[in-house]
Order: sequence, then structure tokens, then C-alpha cells
Amino acid sequence: RTLVSSLAATHGWGTLTVDLERLPNDPEPFAARLAEAAREALLRRCVLILRGDALAERREDWDKRSGVVGQLVDQHDGPVVFTAHLSAGALHPHVRDLFDVALSLPSTHQQREVWRRALERGHPDDAALADDLARRFSVSPGTIHGAVYEARARKQLVAPAGASLELEDVAQAVRRRLQHALAQVAEPFTTTLTWDDVILPKEVSETLDEVIAHARHREFVYDTWGFRRKMAYGRGLACLFSGPPGTGKTMVAGLIAKDLGRELYRVDLSRIVSKWVGETEKNLARVFDEAEKAQVILLFDEADSLFSSRTEVRGSNDRFANMEINYLLQRMEQYDGMSLLTTNFEKSIDEAFKRRLKFRIDFPLPDATERARLWEVMLPDKAEVAEDVRFDQLGKKYKLAGGNIKNAVLRAAFYAAEAGTPIDHALLDKAAVAEAREMGRLI
Repeated sequence: RTLVSSLAATHGWGTLTVDLERLPNDPEPFAARLAEAAREALLRRCVLILRGDALAERREDWDKRSGVVGQLVDQHDGPVVFTAHLSAGALHPHVRDLFDVALSLPSTHQQREVWRRALERGHPDDAALADDLARRFSVSPGTIHGAVYEARARKQLVAPAGASLELEDVAQAVRRRLQHALAQVAEPFTTTLTWDDVILPKEVSETLDEVIAHARHREFVYDTWGFRRKMAYGRGLACLFSGPPGTGKTMVAGLIAKDLGRELYRVDLSRIVSKWVGETEKNLARVFDEAEKAQVILLFDEADSLFSSRTEVRGSNDRFANMEINYLLQRMEQYDGMSLLTTNFEKSIDEAFKRRLKFRIDFPLPDATERARLWEVMLPDKAEVAEDVRFDQLGKKYKLAGGNIKNAVLRAAFYAAEAGTPIDHALLDKAAVAEAREMGRLI
């Protein structure tokens, strides 16, 4: 619509936009309102823009109204532009002279220029802000201008006059414009932790840095350096985090999303897997379709239940299960976004999935030194901690994963709160024993 408005203005025309979704449902009132808008467009010397994005996606409703729309387009004496997320094929039976113009999103470089023009403050930080926004989102020029306008309006309500826009101000405005229904099949996952709260082996940390660098610079590598032409498919970034429970796999997924400034959605597998033939594939298609609209990171927690190895076909159940896995393989190949998979049992993951993963990272159980550091970082700065606590002793004595250490520290905090004392070594020791016993270990 922005392009149409610009072209119309160069020829001295205005534009009149009709949202077909907001017209009456019944055919006769629908046709009457549409004809009224067409007459108004002629009187005002306007290009008539018929906005059919939402309506055209609902095939049943669209089939009822497409004939009316086609008849109007065919008979109208002025220029008409129909906008939708589908091709013009749905209108061809009803319109004789129809030009189908397919518009793709601008390249990352072009979007960066649009961001710079939309910000237009002459501020020295504009270029960096535009770069960050272009890396983070792939959106239309209309969305860019609308998001900047909204961010400025909201900023004026809560900040002093002349306050500069921050990255998150604009990012939130963009997210509000990315219409999707991902919340029906996944749930947002956020974390209040930072990388300082994570204790990992050096090689794991270095690989995670590589993952973040890959995500941060993928547009530059694929577009600016031309690797997109060399990589016809499989450009998505899929990573597998494997390791025992409590080693920080899910927490790290949250930190990666936080570091990249992207939303993370954890897929609810109970809403995906179905006993009915074909339903699992439909649900998976919905997950990936909505994730592409939302431009978020997908998290498949305990992915072995969905990405498990294919089996020898001995019956119809095996055949249909393998069909689901084959579909998932194909959809993962097509998905251009970032997806993170976690599993406690890497061996159960299908080998074909593993070949499609950019990174496979093993999260081992912490050693004694790492456990000692975990005991220490799990205690908040505000907590009252006795001077007798020996973190090195706790690390050597209890072979616990980070998640279990976190539980034990919290347990000790409640012991101390009940006793009205600081958190001392004895209480941490007691909590560690209780945690180990609940895991089925004898101390």
C-alpha cells in the first residue's frame, strides 16, 4: 500500500483503502458497501485499494465474496489495487485484465536504509540502531515506519521531551505488529538470569559464543557476502543441546534469546502430538508457519519425544509414525529461522535430524570445581550468608547437577528463614542431602 500511495501521488492521485474484512458478511450489504466505496474513489480521484489479507486467508469466506470483488474490479472505471498474501489466481475467474505483481520483502541492506530514514533524527546512534533492527527483524517498509511512529508516541508519554528512542522501544513496537497465533501451540519463555549465573566448561562456552555469532551475522554472510545463492535450502539455524537433567540446557536457550534480543517460544508438545493420522503434521505446520510470522526462536524441550529415530515398518502405526518424522525433516529443512532442541537422550534422536543441525552441544555434569562455583553463584547478593560456608567442600562432597544445586540452595534459604538465621554451611549441607535423597541417591 505504501508503494501504491507513492505511485499514485506522482500522478496526482490519492488513495482510498477498503478493508474487506470489516464489511458486512451478507453478500448484498457487502456488495452495496463496496460499490459505495468505488463511487467515492472516482469522485475523489483516488486509487481504490482493496485490502484482503485476512479475508483471503479464510478460503471459505473468500470464495463467497470473490465473485463480488471480481465484478467490481472488472466494472470500475478507475484504477483498483487488490492486496493480499496470496497470488492473484483467486481473482482470475472473475477479472479479465488483471496484473499480478508479487512483492517480496526488501533485502536486509534495503531494510537498514528504510530504518535509517524512518528514524531521521540525525542522531549519531541512528546508524547502529538501524543496523540492530535490520538484523533482528525482517519486515516491510510500512511496518518499519509504523513501529517508529508508535515507539515515539509511547516514548513521549513516559519520558522527558526529547528523549532518544532505545532499541527495545522500537523492537516492542515491531513485535506488536507481527500478527501471529503462536501462543496457541507454544508458550513464551523468558529468564531473569544472566551469563554470570552460568558455569559451563570452556569448550561449551566457546561453542555457544559461535552459535550467537552465527545468529547475529547470518544476514550479513548470506546477503552481503552472497552465500544465500550458494545455499538453496537449510539456511536455518538449528542446534541440539544434550546432556543429563539439570545441566542448564533450557536456561542457556533462554539466555541465547535474551542476548539476541529475540523472543523465545517453547513448543508445547502435548498440543502437537496427536493419535489421529495427519493431525501431528498439521500441528507442526502450524508451529513453523506461526513462528515464521512471529520471527521468534523456537524451543523444542525434551525433543526426543518428537525427533526420535524412525523404526522398521511392521504395521500401520510404524508407517504413520515414520511419515510424521519424514514431514518434520522436510519442514525443518525449509524453516529459515532459529530452533533450539534439548534432550536428555541424544542417542534417541534420529540421525537424519542430527545431519541437519548446525550445532550439537553436549552439556556434561559439572566437576567439583564447577559445582563449587555453582553453589556460590546461586546465592543472591541480598541473602544473608554465614562466613562458615565452604563452597569447595560442598562441590567435592555432592555430585549434583546445576539444577539440583539451585534447588538445594533455595531449600537451605527456607530452612534459614524459618530458623531466623543466616544461611550457613550446616543448612546447605542438610539441603544437599535432602536433594540427593529425592534423586534416589544415598549420602
